[in-house]
Amino acid sequence: VDNFGDTYTGAVEIELQSTDLGSCLIPPLAYYAMDETLWNGDADSVIDSSANGYHGQAMTGATTSNTTPAISGLSGTCNYAEFDGTDDHINVKKTPDLDADFTIATWIYAKNTLGKQIIYADDVNKNTGFSIEIGSDEIVVNSRNVTPTSYSTVGSAIVQNQWHHIAVVHDSDAKTIKVYIDGVSQTLSASLYSGNWLADVGEESIAGDATNSASFDGFIDEFRVYDEAFTASQVELVKGLTHLCGNQVGHYAISHSSNGVTCEAESITISAHGNTHALVAPSAGTTITLSTSEAVDGWSLKSGNGSFDGVNKYTFDGVETSVEFWLSKSIPTTSPHININVTDGSSTDPNDGGAEDPVIAFSDSTFRFYADDVNNDINTQTAFKSSAGDQVLTLKAVETNTDTGACETRLDGAQTVELAYECVTPSTCANNNAVIIDSKPIVGNASGNVTDYTDVSLNFVNGVATWDLKYDDAGKIALHVNKVVAESGSDPEVSLTARSNEFVVKPAGLCVYSDDVGSSCTSSDASCSKFKKAGEAFNLKVKAVGWGGSVENNAQLCDNNITDNFSLSNIALSHSLIAPTTGVPGNISTTLFDMSSGEFIDSSLTFSEVGVFTFTVTPPNYLSEAIAPSTSNNIGRIYPDHFSISNESLINRSDSVVGGIFSYMAESFKIGFTLVAENSSDDTTENYEGAFAKLDSGSEIGTGAVDGGAVDLTSRLVSSNSSFSWTKGTGTLTDTLSFTRQATVDGPYENLSIGVTPHDNDGVTLELFNLDTDLDSINEQHSIGSTKIRFGRMNISSAAGSELQDLSIPLTVEYYNGTSFITNTDDSATGFSIANISMGNQYESAQTDGTISVTGTHTSVLTSLVAFSAGDAGLSLSHPCLVAGPSCAAVSGATGYVDLDLTVGVPYLLFDWDNDVATSDTSPTTIKATFGIFTGNSKMTYIRESY
Repeated sequence: VDNFGDTYTGAVEIELQSTDLGSCLIPPLAYYAMDETLWNGDADSVIDSSANGYHGQAMTGATTSNTTPAISGLSGTCNYAEFDGTDDHINVKKTPDLDADFTIATWIYAKNTLGKQIIYADDVNKNTGFSIEIGSDEIVVNSRNVTPTSYSTVGSAIVQNQWHHIAVVHDSDAKTIKVYIDGVSQTLSASLYSGNWLADVGEESIAGDATNSASFDGFIDEFRVYDEAFTASQVELVKGLTHLCGNQVGHYAISHSSNGVTCEAESITISAHGNTHALVAPSAGTTITLSTSEAVDGWSLKSGNGSFDGVNKYTFDGVETSVEFWLSKSIPTTSPHININVTDGSSTDPNDGGAEDPVIAFSDSTFRFYADDVNNDINTQTAFKSSAGDQVLTLKAVETNTDTGACETRLDGAQTVELAYECVTPSTCANNNAVIIDSKPIVGNASGNVTDYTDVSLNFVNGVATWDLKYDDAGKIALHVNKVVAESGSDPEVSLTARSNEFVVKPAGLCVYSDDVGSSCTSSDASCSKFKKAGEAFNLKVKAVGWGGSVENNAQLCDNNITDNFSLSNIALSHSLIAPTTGVPGNISTTLFDMSSGEFIDSSLTFSEVGVFTFTVTPPNYLSEAIAPSTSNNIGRIYPDHFSISNESLINRSDSVVGGIFSYMAESFKIGFTLVAENSSDDTTENYEGAFAKLDSGSEIGTGAVDGGAVDLTSRLVSSNSSFSWTKGTGTLTDTLSFTRQATVDGPYENLSIGVTPHDNDGVTLELFNLDTDLDSINEQHSIGSTKIRFGRMNISSAAGSELQDLSIPLTVEYYNGTSFITNTDDSATGFSIANISMGNQYESAQTDGTISVTGTHTSVLTSLVAFSAGDAGLSLSHPCLVAGPSCAAVSGATGYVDLDLTVGVPYLLFDWDNDVATSDTSPTTIKATFGIFTGNSKMTYIRESY
């Protein structure tokens, strides 16, 4: 703890005996702790806790609260300023011009993050100066005299309904701006500037300005200004600063029945309220003093954990928010009756005679409400549930025996009395006649204005009537009774009245549900029908409901009646992932909400993740009474908003060889790409895997093809083997495609673009497209790549040559170029086995044995495996030999021929050689390889050349 009362948390490393203290903090130039319990708009009411006295003024209703501090605890950030987003703001006295180095740090809690909202402004004259703002989820620093004029955070959103620590650091020498969010330095749209940073000459403001054009909606706390450019470690120290939270009591509220009797002590409750009338616990050691406008017989302690001095002083224990006393007065009072005063030396009761400071009257005759024979002790009730079985409620007509001072009964038998109820909190009744006394509805009245009553018949036995209570709503209420009793014997006519203690009627529970179509997921798994996209808004409703039965689960609560008078702030909303069971929970857009009129409707709630979820609401105490958390039924199935695509690849000729710039028609080529399932904010939905990954079939890849942007060829794509692998929302997808061959040759298609439109059975697809394959001038596919598609065939031709040399055989792969078949010089990869070439019908000129041997030492194919190069196989036959032997080099010279038949091993290189489209494509027809020119049979007189 330093000399300013601030507590530093965390660790700082320093070198012993070093004069460089690194992250030590200088005193602030201005420091607004926002810890005042009440701002009334007076000048200097917003205190600058530095030594410089730059106090501020709360404008147009800005106030303080302490319900949800940025850092809670006895040592925390304590109170904070609350602004309505319309016109609330704080004007502060002009600090020294912030032209040089400075650091401005504060905690902010934005109730919405859309549009422009001022955090701090020093540009009232709109000529010079600068401002710090929220702009569409970002922190934006604007300056009028430098270039550029605006600096916004990139990729880091301010989350609404959540505290964030913001620091802006200006270094005038380096001409830089830095922004820290929650202690982390942010990437900015720009950080360096040119020109001179100038402050404005007018007033400065927090959370808005006099124009009311960009008022802040939410809370701001611990606003500090330093005339030094802090380092990251110093910013972290500022973020951790706390101080002891003192007495946060705004005032003390007094409650009682308003009518006491002189023969019995009356119960008085004193409650500590904050500025918003919420209950708060006075700091331990806080002592209140009780006094009255006229003398009373005395005070005694009814209930409380602190200490009572036996006279009129009570000291709180630091935990309790209220204390109950007995007040005795043995002499009847007259108007204006007794005013009770409470003070702790700083805070007091309102002292206005209103609902939180009512006067109390004592009389000799009155009605008294009892619960289990204890005066004014009706306990907390449950909405729509009868008090029967919980407490015995009675109404007594009593009067003081003037001789003994003891209480005696005044009524017996069946009596008609006037009954009413008063709505204390809230101060008006949402439903009239919501209190049921012995099955009879009675009329309701606004707080402090009970004028309407209902006649009810009660049976008094020895002055005591027993009755049951049911309140078909929620809130804090009090009962009123009235009856004029006629003179009887020595008893004069009297008017008997009473007001019960104020008691709470709380809902039986909260129902959490969505009534959007398709929201229910009873199977709790991926088989549920789709509901909403991740990031898409849907309706979530919470309603406070009454009793409906002795044993109820959350779903059954939803069938019960709503309690229209129920209002509660700062209800926590959380969620649980039901499926996939091993997934990540993700985030929801709302984590804290307020209820009014018995219901909360969030029509813009979003999930960030895929799956099935439940919602749980955990309310704080309602009028000091606990309400159990409640959980919804399963809600889902949530599915991705869209896919993003990357790592596109296209591999030609993927079955037989790899790569190349083309594929033949009917030959396989492979495409591949990576898909990422994302929500509407482009974040990966990691739960899109397993059964929740609905893109899992080849038909969902949605391939398309267009040649040169002019010919739609999608119908000719065939998928034969697709694969899918999804892990944490990222999918690796491949598909083996081929381009169908038609009966009639066509092509080539030298600029064929292949696209995909991946879409799962929920309709999730890509967000952006860049390829138009259906030629409607609208891109509907994403380009994977381009290729060349050719109608191919394998051809072999006859050849003749010297019997003394090897013979080259034309064996080529060809493609149709639009007019004719030409050698495909781009093909250096097609291969086939030599076993696919067979020889037959050999003829030998020497006629030594009538045949030509085609063994390895005679005419044969030179190689056993042919590989094409530039479309040519390079096939040749060795020249034949006269005599078989280990070497035919010395005895070569045999002439003759051999027939060759080629079997094409792949269907995409077959061809319609007989030009008959009705039959299947085949391998080429038989060709002849001829060695030498020979005469044939010597008995022949004439041989006609056939070529």
